[in-house]
Amino acid sequence: MVLTLAGFGDGNRSRPVHPTAFSRTGSVHLTGHRWRAPSDERVCRCLSAPRELDLDNGLYRKLTDLKWLNIFEVFFRDRQGRRRSWMVTTRRQIPKCATGRFEKPDAVVIVAFHRPQRKLVVNREHRVALAGDEYGFPAGLVDAGETVEDAVRRELKEETGLTVTRFLKVGPPVYSSAGMTDESVAMVFVECEGSITTAANEGTEQIEPMLLSKEEVTRLVQDPAKKFDAKAWLVMVGLTGQDPVAHLL
Repeated sequence: MVLTLAGFGDGNRSRPVHPTAFSRTGSVHLTGHRWRAPSDERVCRCLSAPRELDLDNGLYRKLTDLKWLNIFEVFFRDRQGRRRSWMVTTRRQIPKCATGRFEKPDAVVIVAFHRPQRKLVVNREHRVALAGDEYGFPAGLVDAGETVEDAVRRELKEETGLTVTRFLKVGPPVYSSAGMTDESVAMVFVECEGSITTAANEGTEQIEPMLLSKEEVTRLVQDPAKKFDAKAWLVMVGLTGQDPVAHLL
């Protein structure tokens, strides 16, 4: 059976979708071997969008129904007024471009300095999508009702066993893959103390926390065979004085 969505996007071409496309009644209409959007299907207006795009007539459709991530097809009009669509992955029930709620980050990335040992906390973590290990900083989702600071304390303790002793800077929500997702993170700089342990790691986590000196971080970021989280790589390069443009500013 082929699942397709007809009547939306460019012309009337059908396209593969998840069978959770919804109607006003919450049901999905099946015609032969195709999922068809009924004429009265509920669609929702996008309330916020980049300035160069006109989303006044924009609509979105939920294509998946998963726990941690979902895909939406967002419809908009480009600068020439042509109706276009974009696939957006989000951790929210409704994409942020539709709600206009960008103020709270989805997750935190923790740049932690171990004050007693004067070393940077770096995680080596297995990532399924990379078929290998990635070097980065402790990080995790902000739970419902949780502040950014609470999430930082909890995630650092769970992933590394270390305790936050001082907050140095809490950054605003930033985006690293806006071409495919509205996910945002807050970069939070802290001082910490304690001993490394992974006893509180979840069953799906394969994390090796490390305390690295400036020299060790320098050698790490110079290794082209290593895979890095983009945000962590930029911070490490800056902290070790390897930013090639810093002296030009």
